[in-house]
This record gives sequence, structure tokens and C-alpha cells, in this order.
Amino acid sequence: MNGLDSIVEKILNEAKNEADAMLAEANQKAGAILAEADKEAQRQVEEKKVLTAKQADSIRGSKVSAAHLSGRERILAAKGEAIDQILKEAKQALLSLPEGQYFAMIRKLILAHARPEEGEVLLSQGDKERLPKRFLKEINAGLEGGSLSLSEEAADIDGGVILRYGGVEENCSLDALFRDRRERLQDRVAQVLFHV
Repeated sequence: MNGLDSIVEKILNEAKNEADAMLAEANQKAGAILAEADKEAQRQVEEKKVLTAKQADSIRGSKVSAAHLSGRERILAAKGEAIDQILKEAKQALLSLPEGQYFAMIRKLILAHARPEEGEVLLSQGDKERLPKRFLKEINAGLEGGSLSLSEEAADIDGGVILRYGGVEENCSLDALFRDRRERLQDRVAQVLFHV
């Protein structure tokens, strides 16, 4: 059996050597696969870091843009409030003019908007009570055709005048004048206040 044992021994040794070679090759391949997997994992980690940094920059940029936009909106709102306050004060200044200057302004409004037909002048109750005596005579003398009389009815306005021709009214109240010219007035006030 010695010959058989040596053949078996030889086959076992060859098989062991072959198994060891196969195991070594498998270990080498596994090591290469692991190294490649580790390299890929590192690449993905780096890629994720770059992506995360880009996302963080994007989020930071969005937040900064939103803050700038909010700041601009607040500045515009403050400017709008300042303009509204100036216009309110301008209207109040007109209402507070001395009687002579105030009714000179009313006279100009009437003459600028009067029609060459019969009509009525409507004033606020306060303006009716302080109306100069010869005011309508002077107005009618300055009209080219038509005439105006003082309405018994008081207008529901703060100041200015309403001209009524039959059923048609020409609203020359200070509120209407400021409302009609608001955009131009806002632009002018903005130029003066904010140098725009």
C-alpha cells in the first residue's frame, strides 16, 4: 500500500497546493475587490461631501437672497409710508391755508374745471360757513359762458369743491385731486426724499 499511499499523498499534496494557490488567488482577488470597493466608497464619500457642500452653499445663497429681498421689501414699505405721510401732510397744509389763500386755490379749481353752462358749487359745511361774500360774483365774472350758484347742500368732503351740472358732478375735492395725481405726486416726493 505504500505505492498507493504515496500516490494519494501526492494527489493530496497537489490538491492542497492547488487549493492553496486557488485560495491565495481568491484572497488576492478579494483584496483587489475590497480595495476597489474601498476606493469607490471613498470616491462616493468625497462626491457626497462636494454635493453636500454645494447644497449647503445653495441653501445659504437662497437664505441670503431671501434676506436681501425681505430687506428691500421693508425699505420699500418704509419709503411708501414716508411718501403717504408727506402726501397726508400736504393735503392738511392745503386745508390749513389762511382763508384768503385757501379760497384763491378754490377759485382756481373752479375756473379750471367750470363748463360754459349753468351749474352749482358744492362746498364742505365748514367752507360754506366761511365763504367770502363776493366769492361767487367774482367766479361768475371770470367764467366764459354759464354761471354757478352755491348749492344749499353741503358736500361730504374735507376741502376743495364739487361742481354739479344737472346730474353730472365734477369732483375737485382735495381727496379726489390727490387720488387722481397720486402716482405723479408719489414720484415727485420720492425724487425729493430719496433722490431717485
